[in-house]
Amino acid sequence: MSTQGVERDEDESPSQDFSVVVKNRGTDSKPWKWVIYLAGRKSPMASSRENFASMAEANKAGKEALKKFLE
Repeated sequence: MSTQGVERDEDESPSQDFSVVVKNRGTDSKPWKWVIYLAGRKSPMASSRENFASMAEANKAGKEALKKFLE
């Protein structure tokens, strides 16, 4: 699990409603990525640069990234 390589938009507020979404982005051995969204906004606030081998692994890393994102 790594939160390195997070791309972040600096316009967020810690009191807002954020969610982690896991997406399948390929057919290779590591197709999963996480994305952090702010409710009501179409573009992501942050996303993983690295891919993960499983949905569970990406979700776990995304939740950890959200914690750090909100610090």
